[in-house]
Amino acid sequence: MKKISNIFIGGTLAMMIIFSITPTVIAQTNDYVPLASLPGIGGSNGETTTLQTYLPAIFKLTIGVAAVMAFVVITFGGITYIVSDTLTGKEDGRRWVENAVWGLLLVIGAYAILYTINPEMLSFKLTIPRPQTSITPPTSTVSGTGNGVSAAGGKGVGCQGDCRYSYVNSSGVTVSYRDCSSCSDATSFGLKIKNTVINGQNAKIDTTLGNQLKGIQNSSGAPSFEVTETWPPTVRHAAQGQYDGTSVDVGLLNPSVSNINNFIDKAKSQGLRVVYEVSTPSQAQSYISKGVPSSNIISVVYITGEHFSVYKN
Repeated sequence: MKKISNIFIGGTLAMMIIFSITPTVIAQTNDYVPLASLPGIGGSNGETTTLQTYLPAIFKLTIGVAAVMAFVVITFGGITYIVSDTLTGKEDGRRWVENAVWGLLLVIGAYAILYTINPEMLSFKLTIPRPQTSITPPTSTVSGTGNGVSAAGGKGVGCQGDCRYSYVNSSGVTVSYRDCSSCSDATSFGLKIKNTVINGQNAKIDTTLGNQLKGIQNSSGAPSFEVTETWPPTVRHAAQGQYDGTSVDVGLLNPSVSNINNFIDKAKSQGLRVVYEVSTPSQAQSYISKGVPSSNIISVVYITGEHFSVYKN
């Protein structure tokens, strides 16, 4: 009897410990029909349950059986102690009672210790919550009243979202970028392209955007221009369209005020949004005073030369 009680108490403690850590490694929450029903858990009539429901039932049943077993052993020991006429018999009865009490205290103590460490260890939550992530917009400094955005520090904000590709440019800067699923080869539009191969692959432009730029180039009286930045980007940008080919940089071969305004008008007729970027607020103000719309010009501290940022939408 003593051996049986010790085995049961040890098994109970082992099951409590295993059940307490199992939820951290098991992700099985599908419904199934248990082979054996438990109190409150069906199975005989085809009722379904989940592991997350079944485990607590086993846990509670184990504690309940341990308590009943302890009561039986205490009762048995007490009876043995009372009816025995020999010293040895009374000693055995007392030992039964002591072992049962210690076993019950161990079971209760194990539960209390696990609950004190972390109550969630006894909750049997098998689902692992998806981490909640958020992207905090970088601090930006924008001069002028245009629609563009420039990043503080002169390095661009970098690619945001699913930026699965990256490489290190000639300046040692890691440039990340996204898929260009709507793009075509940049040279297919008949445009003047500064870099036709970037990081070992052909430069590309969103197909709709490329045709709109082609429309500007072929329109009467349009200023000559060169597409200086395509997909994949060669540097980090603030405009996220640079990372999927829906935005490009364009440089005018003769950046006069009349040509700047001419390009703005031609771009608007094609349904494009354009922002002329200069290095300082004083340059932007100078162009505005000469007739360039303030909504189409902005100062960006880290650019290397004046150019248009052209956005598909």
